[in-house]
Amino acid sequence: MQRTGPIRIGEALGEYVRETGLTGRFLSMDVSQAWLSVVDGREAAATRSSRFSDGVLYCTVSSSIIRSRLQFRAEEIRHRINVVMGGDVVRKIVLR
Repeated sequence: MQRTGPIRIGEALGEYVRETGLTGRFLSMDVSQAWLSVVDGREAAATRSSRFSDGVLYCTVSSSIIRSRLQFRAEEIRHRINVVMGGDVVRKIVLR
């Protein structure tokens, strides 16, 4: 689609992100940040890595005790992440 006049920078960037397929990567970064804001400091420190794909948040936890605690709270955490994200983004949390 060809433009006939000036557009706002936000519109141009949004269009670029959609056209290049970067939306998923930005969403993954946002979900990771939401994870850090929802769990406490000890839980965040014990999370070695995370990945987000097709509505599933995968987290590797270094402590079995913290992993058990997170599994117990997984639905609450999923709900709080979705509140932070502003929609039903995370369908499931997988802890390893």
